Amino acid sequence: MRKSVTRYALTALICLAGLLLGCSTAVPPSYYRLDYRVETGAQNQDPLPYVLAVPPVNAPETIARSNILYRVSPRILRHYQSRFWEQSPDAVTHQQLVRSLRAANVFKSVTTRRLVLEADYSLALTLTAFEEVRQGKERTAMIGIIYELSTIRPPEILFSGKAESQKKVPGGDVARPEVMAETMSQALKECLDEIVAEVAEKVRAHRSS
Repeated sequence: MRKSVTRYALTALICLAGLLLGCSTAVPPSYYRLDYRVETGAQNQDPLPYVLAVPPVNAPETIARSNILYRVSPRILRHYQSRFWEQSPDAVTHQQLVRSLRAANVFKSVTTRRLVLEADYSLALTLTAFEEVRQGKERTAMIGIIYELSTIRPPEILFSGKAESQKKVPGGDVARPEVMAETMSQALKECLDEIVAEVAEKVRAHRSS
């Protein structure tokens, strides 16, 4: 009986030591900011007298998580366990889109309210890709967005489009994580700049037709 108790006590101590060792060597979480400065460009035309509604950005559950997502093959995606975005990709995409639209000065107003009774147009975005792609020693920041511009009254889809950006991460697999975050920010800017320009063109064409 005494041997049994001793054996159990020894086993418990070994388990406790393993647990403490594991805790002491765990990598602390790191958070990376996804943003860029939105510049107000030269305004060659007065803003249109219309209100644009921008609802929250849609994203699959895998992309919407704050854990940074990476791809190791065309069919396999994984999340880092200790690397996180400061904001989820859908939230930061929405934030930067609204900033870009307001800076572009195309519309009288850009609203994020859920009740869009006062709005004339609506711009809906869905993230289809937001990940680091690993291929050999190369690392690529990849973003994909589909978007839809609609009128509110009457409800009519004016345009559906897709914006994509793939940017190589300088340094590849030896680059620091913050370099990847900066490259992802550049890819996001490229996509959103394309969307803002397309929306401005489509709305002006719609009103002049």
